[in-house]
Amino acid sequence: MTKRTAAEDKARNEEVGLQLDQPTRQRVEETLTRLGYDAGPSDGVFDDRTRTAIRGFQKEWHFVETGYLDEVTFVRLLAIGIY
Repeated sequence: MTKRTAAEDKARNEEVGLQLDQPTRQRVEETLTRLGYDAGPSDGVFDDRTRTAIRGFQKEWHFVETGYLDEVTFVRLLAIGIY
């Protein structure tokens, strides 16, 4: 298993563990789009466009770029105004 794969697995598990409901997932997508990342439609489905947007956000904040909404990424989104 590569380092990136291990990081992605960890982040994927963290995203599942966050147990985000659909309205929260929609707000995540809306926030990413508002910040300039094309997260696609705000439908609560984290598809390829959403994953790319999350990855771009992670890159900007110097987080591990997994494309999954891990706890660190989610907390940063909260801090800059997801709600």
